[in-house]
Amino acid sequence: MQCNNTIYLQKALLPSELVFNTMWKELEDVKEYFNPGYGFDLEPGWENEQTVQHEGNEFGDMYSLAKGGTRSNRWAEYPTERLKETTSPVGNTVLHLAAWYGNDELVGVIVEKHPELLFSRNYRWETPLHVVARGGHISTVRKLLHIYAYRKRVDEKINMDEFLELIKLGNNRRNNMLHEAIMSGERNIAIEIFQYLEDQYNTPNNEGGSLSPSCYNDLALHSTNKAHESVMCLAVQAGHKETVQLILNKCHLPTTPKGLSPLVAAIKKQDQDMLKIILEKDQWIHLVDDHGRIPLHYAALWGYREGVVLLLGKCKTCNSKRDKYGYFPIHLASQRGHVEVVKKLLDHCPNPKEMIDSHGRNILHIAAEYGKHEVVSYILNMEPGIISRFWCCSIPKEENGKTPWDEMINEKDHSGNTPLHRAARGCHPRVVYALTWDKRVDLDAVNLNGETPLDVANALYESKNGDLHVTLPERLPWAALTSAGANESSEFLLRDKGNKFSNIMKPGTKISDTELYSIAKTLTVPSTLILTASVAACLAVPGEAEGKANNLDNPMFHFFIFCITISLFSSIISTIILLSARLGLLHLLALALNFLMPIHDEKKKTILINWNFLCVKGE
Repeated sequence: MQCNNTIYLQKALLPSELVFNTMWKELEDVKEYFNPGYGFDLEPGWENEQTVQHEGNEFGDMYSLAKGGTRSNRWAEYPTERLKETTSPVGNTVLHLAAWYGNDELVGVIVEKHPELLFSRNYRWETPLHVVARGGHISTVRKLLHIYAYRKRVDEKINMDEFLELIKLGNNRRNNMLHEAIMSGERNIAIEIFQYLEDQYNTPNNEGGSLSPSCYNDLALHSTNKAHESVMCLAVQAGHKETVQLILNKCHLPTTPKGLSPLVAAIKKQDQDMLKIILEKDQWIHLVDDHGRIPLHYAALWGYREGVVLLLGKCKTCNSKRDKYGYFPIHLASQRGHVEVVKKLLDHCPNPKEMIDSHGRNILHIAAEYGKHEVVSYILNMEPGIISRFWCCSIPKEENGKTPWDEMINEKDHSGNTPLHRAARGCHPRVVYALTWDKRVDLDAVNLNGETPLDVANALYESKNGDLHVTLPERLPWAALTSAGANESSEFLLRDKGNKFSNIMKPGTKISDTELYSIAKTLTVPSTLILTASVAACLAVPGEAEGKANNLDNPMFHFFIFCITISLFSSIISTIILLSARLGLLHLLALALNFLMPIHDEKKKTILINWNFLCVKGE
C-alpha cells in the first residue's frame, strides 16, 4: 500500500498534491474492505508487477467522486472509457466504490454508460452488487437492479433467468449478494431485495403460474457458500425472523434446502421463537445431513431441552432414527451428559433396552464409557413408577425375576463388555463407584476376552516394557472394585497378568525418579492433614473446661495419649521426608514410602485399599 502511494505521488502532474493526500487518507478509512491482500490470495510480487493505469490525481478523484466530493464535476472532461478503465489497487472500479458509499446518482450515470461494469469483479471476485449489499444501501441496490432490469426487459422469462444469474454470482467465498446483505447486519435489506424481485417479475408464465416465487427457492434455499450456508440459514443465524417468515411463505412446496439445515442453525443458537417459525415446514424435521443426522440428533447433542420438546411434539418417531455412525439421539445426549434431555427422550422411548448403537452399546454403556456420572446415577436410581411408563402398565419380569431394566444394567455389547467394563477401561472412578454400589450390577461379569472389570482395571496399569506407571485416576477405579469385592477371572490369572498394586513395592522393583516424585506429591496432602489433626488433638486433651487432669487414672486416656503421640511424630517425620523428596531429595523417598506404605505382602495391602476407597468416596 505504501509502495503504490509513493508511485502515485511521484507521477502526480497537477499541483493538487495536498488534495490528493487528503483523498488518500480517506481511502485508509475503508481499508478493511479495500486493502490489498485482505480475504484473498495474491501471487508473490504482484505489487511490483502492477502497472499504473492513470495519473495520481485521477486515482484520488476516483474516491472523491465515489464519495460525492466537490471534485466530481472534473469527470465530465474525461472520456467515458476512463470510467471503465480506472481501478483501485484491489481491482475495484468506480462503480464498486460508488456502490460502497451509496452514491445513487453516480451509480446511475455509470451503469447507463457502461452496464457491463455491473459484472466486473475485484480481486475478491466481488461484483458491485456484493459491495452495495454489504454496505447496506437499499436505495443503491434498487437503483442498480432497476437500471439493469429496464435495459434488459425484452422477454420476461429470459430476463428473469438472466437476472437470477446476476444475483447468484458468488465471490471467492461463494457468497452471493443476498449472503452479503444478511451479513451486513441490516435486518430489512434482504426483504427489500426479495420484494423488488417479486414486484419486477410478478407475471404469469406459460403454465399460468407466477415467475417470482422461483427466486425464493433458488436464491434463499439452494444457493450455498463455501461454509454450506444458504441465505435462509444465515438469516436464521442472524435472528432475522421477518426474512425467515417471508422465505417460508413464498417457497414452493415441497422444497428441500441445501447445505446446513435451517432447523439445525436455529437449534445451535437455541432460539426457541425462530425454531417455532421454521417448524411450520414439518417435513424439514426429517432432513438428513452428511452424517446421517436429523435435527433431533443435534438438539440432543447440544443439550437443548426446549428444542427436543418442540421436535418431539411435531414427530415422535424421530427418537428412533440412527445416524450413519449408529447413534440414536439419546446416545448423543448420554455421551455429553445432558440428563434433562435424556429424561425427555426416555419419555418418548417405547423400550430403552432396544436403543443400542452399531456396537451393541445401550445408553448406560455410553454414559459409563464417557464418564457421565449424572446420567449413570439417574439411570440407576430411576423410580419404578418412571420405569413402568416404558412398558405401559407394569414392568415385565423374566423367569429369573429380573426386569428388562435390570438386564440393561448388566447388558453386554458386541465385545462382551458391560457398562462397568466400559467405566473401568475409561478410568472414571465416580462412575465405577456408583456402579459397584448398586446391588444389581454383576461385578464379576466376563467379556469375550475373559476379563472381569477388575481385570480391565489391572490391565490399564501395565505398559509395554513392564514398567509401573500408576497415577491416582488409574488407582481409584481399581480401589473401588477391590473394596466392593470384585474378583479377577481365573483365565486372566493364567495369562500371568499380575496385580499391579500387589507388586508395587515388591523388593527389587525399579521405580523411576519421576514415579517417585509423583507418589510423593500424592501422599504429601494426606500426610499434612494427619499432622494437622494430630496437633489439634494434642492441644485439645480430653478433660474438663478448666483444664484439670481429671482423666489421669482413666486407662483409655493413657491409650489415647499413646496413640496420639505415635500419630504426631509419625506424621511429622513423614511430612518432612515427603517435602524433602518434592524438593529434589529423592534418596529420602524410599524411606518415606517404606514408612508410610509397608505393603510387602497381601495382608498389609488393606492399608492402600482403604485409603483409595476413602478417596473414591470423597471425589
